[in-house]
Amino acid sequence: EGSYAVVDLSGTVATIDSVQINSLESFIGSDANDVVFTNDHTLDFNGGAGDDQLSISFEDFDLYYYPASHYWDDFESLFSVSGDFIGGSGVDTLQFTDTRYYDHLSGGYKYRAVDLTSANISEFELTGGTTAVIVSTEQFNNLNFTNLDSVFVKSNGVIKASENDNEFMG
Repeated sequence: EGSYAVVDLSGTVATIDSVQINSLESFIGSDANDVVFTNDHTLDFNGGAGDDQLSISFEDFDLYYYPASHYWDDFESLFSVSGDFIGGSGVDTLQFTDTRYYDHLSGGYKYRAVDLTSANISEFELTGGTTAVIVSTEQFNNLNFTNLDSVFVKSNGVIKASENDNEFMG
């Protein structure tokens, strides 16, 4: 756990169950199944071989106060992720956690969307999580979305919803 510029496990022979990294610039995986948890939203990830899992958390953002006016200035309604994400060989997953917030108007929890249009994502066979995602047309055509309630496609500045029941605030 901690903050690092580069985490390089490519020469690691031992199996590491999971790695918690608060912030980093770049991650290079091993030949094993790497499981990485991070709070960083701007990074480069190369999973290498194995069935890798990258979980990006947004736990540092406000959870409880929408639309309570005295907290509105701190509320992030749309998250974004950027960088180069290469899953590598194997079945690799990219997921997002801690995107929910408490909506005082409805009296329940809702999930904020994650905009992936600034990220270069390849060789991730599954993309999952508990939130809606916004992707480019190319990403939509090249990624397999599993366990996602809502996938939005952003093209020429216009966001179009998928055929599912879709909801996001942004």
